[in-house]
Formats: sequence, structure tokens, C-alpha cells
Amino acid sequence: MRTSSKKTKKAAKNTVLDSARVDFLKLLPVIGELKARLKEEKKKMKEIYATIQEHMVTNELETLDMEGYVFERSMVERCPFNEKNLSEIIEDQSILEQYREKFSESTSRFRMHKNA
Repeated sequence: MRTSSKKTKKAAKNTVLDSARVDFLKLLPVIGELKARLKEEKKKMKEIYATIQEHMVTNELETLDMEGYVFERSMVERCPFNEKNLSEIIEDQSILEQYREKFSESTSRFRMHKNA
């Protein structure tokens, strides 16, 4: 009786996987078309946004309200904090090792790619 139960479970798993495979392959071209269309629309939006930014710089505007959308211009200072920069100023490399041990994280990652 256990053998037939295992076969039924295995058949159900194969059916689920087959269904997922079919759905996956159906959606790939649809998503590809949408990505291409979105890429073109993003190009247009980038050009429009550049025009708005240029207008704000030329007219020395810090904010611009357009039909409920507010564009803001501000100065930002960034200080990148990364291992490479830290290692350049720390003389005692054991501090860097302690930093790695304390703050490094390992996670599981899944990727998908098309075979060549």
C-alpha cells in the first residue's frame, strides 16, 4: 500500500512540475515583449526628466510642482563606507577582520539563466 502512495505522490509532483514548466515557458515571451516596451518608455521618461532637470538648473529652482508631482533639487554629500576604503586608512588589519566577522552575512541565493 505504501508503494502506490509513493507513486501517487511522485506523479502529483511531476504533474505540478510539468505544469510549472509549461507556464514558465509560456510567460517568457510575454515578459520579454513587456520588458522591451518598458525599456522604450523608460528612455522617453529619462529624456523628459532630463529636460525638467535642465529647466530647474537654468532657472535656479529647488522645487517644481507639476500636476501633483513635485521635483526637488538638493545638494547631497555621500561618504561611501566599504571594505576597500576602510582598509586604506586602518593600520591594524585585525580590526578589518573583526568587522568582517561581525557584520558579514551568508544567505542562500537562487539564480536563473538561459543555457547558451
